[in-house]
Parts: sequence; structure tokens; C-alpha cells
Amino acid sequence: MSYRGRLLLLAILGGLSGTVLLFRLFAMQVTGGGEARVAAERKIADGRPLHARRGRILDARGNELAAEEVGYELAVRTAAWRAVMHECPRCGLVRFYAAGEKARPCTRCKATLAQVDRADVAPLARLLGISVQELVERVEERVAEAQGSVERGLKDLPPRQAAQERKRLETDHGWRPRRIARDVSYEVAREVELNPHANPAFRIRAQHTRRATGGRYFVHLLGHVRQEQKEVPGAEGLFVDAAVGVSGVELAFEEALSGEPGWIRILRDPRDGEAQVVERHPPRHGLDVTLTIAAADQALAVAALGGVAGAFVVIDAHQGGVLAAASAPDYEPGDYARVLGEITEEKERRGRWPKHHALRESALADFDVPGSIVKPMTAIAALLSGAAAPETRIFCDRFFRNRRGQPLQTLRCSHEHGEVDLREALVRSCNVYFQTVQKASIEQGRFDSFFEVSRRFGFGLPTGVELEPDPFPDTYDPGRTWEQNVTMAIGQGRVRLSPAQVARAYAGLFTGALPRLHLVAEVGGRPVSPQRTPLRIDERALRFVRDALEDVARKGTAAGFGLERWPAAVKTGTAQLGGKLQNAWLAGYLPVHAGRPAIAFAMVVFDTELNGADACAPRLAEFLRGFYGERGA
Repeated sequence: MSYRGRLLLLAILGGLSGTVLLFRLFAMQVTGGGEARVAAERKIADGRPLHARRGRILDARGNELAAEEVGYELAVRTAAWRAVMHECPRCGLVRFYAAGEKARPCTRCKATLAQVDRADVAPLARLLGISVQELVERVEERVAEAQGSVERGLKDLPPRQAAQERKRLETDHGWRPRRIARDVSYEVAREVELNPHANPAFRIRAQHTRRATGGRYFVHLLGHVRQEQKEVPGAEGLFVDAAVGVSGVELAFEEALSGEPGWIRILRDPRDGEAQVVERHPPRHGLDVTLTIAAADQALAVAALGGVAGAFVVIDAHQGGVLAAASAPDYEPGDYARVLGEITEEKERRGRWPKHHALRESALADFDVPGSIVKPMTAIAALLSGAAAPETRIFCDRFFRNRRGQPLQTLRCSHEHGEVDLREALVRSCNVYFQTVQKASIEQGRFDSFFEVSRRFGFGLPTGVELEPDPFPDTYDPGRTWEQNVTMAIGQGRVRLSPAQVARAYAGLFTGALPRLHLVAEVGGRPVSPQRTPLRIDERALRFVRDALEDVARKGTAAGFGLERWPAAVKTGTAQLGGKLQNAWLAGYLPVHAGRPAIAFAMVVFDTELNGADACAPRLAEFLRGFYGERGA
């Protein structure tokens, strides 16, 4: 190619390159100018997280049981206090350099940074209510504290490694905010936040704490939260401190309560220093959760237990809402760390966790041997399978005999009842009667009927209440031996039930339908819909057992404790644990009374020498007096 041809080719290529460049510039400045400006602003704008308020937990009457409380504390970054502040005159970027260190050009716009003298701390000291000297002394204490942390980190390191590690440690400890005043006023927080150039070394840290106003009455139900640092969704590099539920309702409804933090980006005008929000993503605050329990009723249930190790559950027999759920022993929410430490120490000393400790939620999510309160269900199974009829009479001399006719010394009756029929056996709680009926049921191949009826009453199945463990444990299965299956008839052997399961079963016995239990009535104003499952059991069998239970408080095992003042149907139970200690139970139901809904209930006192009536009946009577606001019908 000739010399002229080469020049022509170069000219064409140059013209094409210029055309492309001009087109790109046009696209950037005209058609895509807005996007480019937004992208540039994002790079230089300061991002700040916006805290999402955690939802409240309310009782059935709208009283706060747990709510977020915001406090402020003043902190200082010791490196910024000791360093010299420089500011970019164009974009407002602030950088700190150690004394004698040369300031580098602005990393955003390459302009020369200008030194800024440290501002006067007198206004801040005045708002804090202390002297300037005291404020400076507090800061210098933190400076010494940070330097001490650096020196301890360098201790025992070789000289070369110590020199390399020093810079990292000084950066880490020097720029970490250190508290100099807690619970400062909003005026102090506003002064520091709105005048960062006047207070360059200081920072305000908002403390979002969870205030448990429900106290010890609700400590097992509400649970606990811990503070965690969470990344703000959609805002790279931004984090926010947030409360996270670790147990109870706080954990069960974590997603609804927690919400989602937001964020903003603020851009400073390089001409006049005025700041403006260039991007905003508002937070989504957590939803309020309303319980089915009124605080006054919960206090009555806790008082009824009187501090003994036990549990007490009261439910709406038709709707399934939990009206009270007390577990004892309890503790004040602020004592959680101390109580946990004591329990852990005891566990290390004994090699196992203590059986009934203050952190144990026994009412809704714990399981134990139920004893004779399962006898009404055994009676219904016997009636339905034909293993017994209302007129079937069995002689009780206190001892049940095994296949070889030998009397069993364990699980014997408390009294020699003589010859009793099915109704008398329920009213007087005769172990021999129900063990004998169960023995006949097994021998006649009708044990499946007993197990099926027990399942219909919810034994061994989840109640639906929000605090139950997941997965649900195996707590009600056929025994491995003949003796185990026989003893299931009186609530011994391979039987473990929670007070919530027992209360639910008695609600089903009373209404003919098993309600799904729920502790929460509303989430974010949306009510929880009640659910009921029909028992599909012959009404005559249910009516027979109901009539018998109404006599228990008048002339049976629960007579003489004042329960006959209310139209209550109850059943006592004493679960033998071996030795002198036993679990004392009382369960039952009451129809609509004194403006209150029909209720079902279950109470247990753990590890006592008393029987179910002596341990529980006086406590139930005390609760009913307060619950109905009267001394009986």
C-alpha cells in the first residue's frame, strides 16, 4: 500500500474512533446522564442504617408485656481524639491523621485536604452536666485503656512480628468506640449526630433493649432475646444491631416481631456543605403479637402454685385459647444470666441437669407421668370396646394381681374399695378396677381400642400451641411388656403428657371436640382462627364419664376442698415415681360461669409426698375464687 493510502486508512480509523467516542459521550451525558449521576452519588454518599423497631407483645387486654426501649450512650474513638482532622473542601470527606503524618489527597475527588482544628468540647460537657476537665479525663482513661489493649496484644511477640502487628492493633482498638457515658439524653445524642465536625471523635450508640414488663409471671412464655449484628438487606456493607428471639414467643414469632431494617444514603454538597438524602429505603417495623392470656389471670395462676415446683394450664374449652399457663419455680427476667449460671454449676457438680429448675417451661412444652387423670379416657375405651359396662363390678382389696395371680406391691390403691362399679371406680379413683379392665382388654385383643381412644383425646400428639418442641417427642406409645400396657390404664408406664395435653383432652371430653391450642390471639392485628376436631365418640359414653366426674368434687377424691362451690367436673391423679415422692395432678373443666367462658384445666405439683387432691385442690379453689371474682356459686 502506498504512503498516501496508509494516511487515508489512518484518517478513516481516526474518524471512526472519534465518532464512537462522541457517541459514547453523548450517551453518557444526555441519554444516560441520570444513571451515571446516581452511580457516582452512590460511590461518594454516606450510607446509614435505619433501625426496625421490634414488635410488642401484648396481653389479651392490650397491656404491654414486652416492648422495645431505646437508650443512648456516648462513646469516643481514641484514634480520632488523638489524631488531626482533615476535611476535603469539595466533597466534605473527613480523614484523620496522626500528629506529624502527611495528609494525602482526597480519595474521592483528589482535592487537597485542609486541616481542621479540634472543636471545643465545652458545649458537649455542658449538655452532659459535667465539667470540661471531667469529660477530658474520661476520654484520656479510654485512650489509656486502648493503648493497654494494644500492649497486651503485643506481649510475648518477637520484635519483627510485634512491629507488624502494632499497626493493626492500633487501628482496631483506636477506632473502636469506647463508652464514656451511658443513658445520655436525647439532647446529647442530637448534638453529636447533627454536629459531627464539632465533635469528630465522639459517636452516639443507640441501645435498643427489650423491656419485659410482664415480669416473672410471663418469663417462661415470652422467652428471651439476644443482641446480634445483622446485615441490612440491599445495602452492602451496612450492619445494624438487632434483638433476636432465642426462646418462647420471642423465638416462635421471630419473623413477625423482628421486621426488616432500612437505610439511607446522604450526599454533602461540596459548595455549601449542605447534606441531602439521595436514596431512602424505610424500615419495615415488626408486628405486634397479642396473647390469649390476660395478665391478671396469669398472676392468679402463678399465685395459686405458690412457688412449688409445678405447672398450671387453663384453656378456653371451645376456642382452644390458653387463658393461663404458669410454671414454677420462676424468676425475674433480669436474673436470667444468674439463674442460668447457678443451674449450669449444679449440672457440673451433679453430672446432670436438675429435674425441675427455674428455666424449665413445664406448662405447655414439658412432659411427665400423669397418673390417674387418664382414667376417664380408659373408662371410655372400655365402654366402647365392650371390655366393661357401667354395671361391671370388680372387687378391690388394694392389690392388682398379675397373670400368675400374685399381688403387685407397686401401683396399689390408696384404700381397699371393696366391690365397685365403673362410676364408683372413677369417683374413688380405684387403680385395681382399671388395671383389671385393661388386663381383660388385652387378653380379649381389644387393646387397640384403648390406644385409639387415647389418640383421639390427643395423647402423644401436638396440641398446636406455639411453644411445643419441633419435632414432637415420642411420649405415648404401647409398652414393650404386658405389665407396661396394663399400667398405661392408670397413667403409669410408657405415658408422658404435658399439662397442656391434659387440659386439651378434658376440653374434648366436655365439648365433644378437641380444640387446637394457641397462645397467640393476633399477629399484626390479624386474629388467629380457632380449629376444632370432633372426637367422633359415642355421646352416651362421654355423658356417663362426665356425670361421674361431677361427683368427684362432691363425694369423691376431691371432696372437702371447696370445689363443690363451683359446677366443676374434676379428676385427681397421683403419679408414683418410686420412693416417697410423686407427681400430684388435678384436671377437669367448668361450664360457662360468672361471665367467663367454659374452661378446661390441668395442674401438677412435682416431687411431692402429697396426693393429687391434697396438693392441688386447695390451689385450684384459690384460683377459681380470683378467676370468677366470687366465693362460688
